[in-house]
Amino acid sequence: MSSTLIIHSFVHSQFTKIVSVVVLLSVFSLAACSEAKSNEKKSEKPHPITGLVIEPAQKNGVFYQLNDLATAIKAGKRQQKRVLIYFTGWFDVNSRKMEDRILIDKEIQALLAENYLCFSAYVDDKQKIPGSDKSIGEKNMELQMDRFKSTSQPHFCILDESGNLINEVHNTPTVEAFLAFLEKGLK
Repeated sequence: MSSTLIIHSFVHSQFTKIVSVVVLLSVFSLAACSEAKSNEKKSEKPHPITGLVIEPAQKNGVFYQLNDLATAIKAGKRQQKRVLIYFTGWFDVNSRKMEDRILIDKEIQALLAENYLCFSAYVDDKQKIPGSDKSIGEKNMELQMDRFKSTSQPHFCILDESGNLINEVHNTPTVEAFLAFLEKGLK
């Protein structure tokens, strides 16, 4: 056996071990993240005034968990606020970027808190709906596809007190663009 062949065989063996370790670490990381999300959901408590469940993954408690659209619209009408539905995913990188760059802006947070009742609709939530074969994510994805004709996240939809779509936007790169979207939803 030539020395080149021995070196090649050794390098290939080491590379295979490294790839195996990286794959295992990725699997463990995803499992830990999924377990953390599962534990987060178990600790949710309804808001004492609205009776709605605040979504723990969202910044500053502005967003509630979407249980069903009719309840969201009724709650918005009761509080005389527009309803903002935020279609997102636990593992959606663009949604996390929106949250970290856009939704944490103080002006946006103030506008949301004052004028909107905001709901998160996770399309990849694996939790089963009691009494149904569907998961929450499947229900949210069907709502997004059937009602809003979209399958991409992040996707924001503004509804009036009757449930009519006023405005919608997908991934928005700037605070200014998202503010314009929200302000247009108030007209």
